Amino acid sequence: MRLAVLASGSGSNFQALADSPLLKSAGVQICCLFCNVPGAKVIERAGRAGVPVELLSHKGFQSREDYDRAVLAKLARHKPDLIAQRIKRHATQIVAVNRDATFGWIVETRNEIDDRRFARA
Repeated sequence: MRLAVLASGSGSNFQALADSPLLKSAGVQICCLFCNVPGAKVIERAGRAGVPVELLSHKGFQSREDYDRAVLAKLARHKPDLIAQRIKRHATQIVAVNRDATFGWIVETRNEIDDRRFARA
């Protein structure tokens, strides 16, 4: 399973995911880090972990929708099955991605990490 991580700060959540033995044992691989802040510490962490980085500032886009489309285009190159992003101080959101050629990307949100979701049947 391929996991893309969205982060923009120090990268402590990214590091926790990268170091997680549970994710590794479940076969989850971090396929890329997406960051919107040039110079964020998380970029260094991803580099040390050997994870490719996609960087795109939100500045210069006419709308949020235009920016979101550009983000999804960058993520699509890495073919993630899941996307993780921090949404609250102590919560990480996991989204499952379904790439449907007729519609684009359909995203199903999960508001809490339940480690059993990563176990293979």
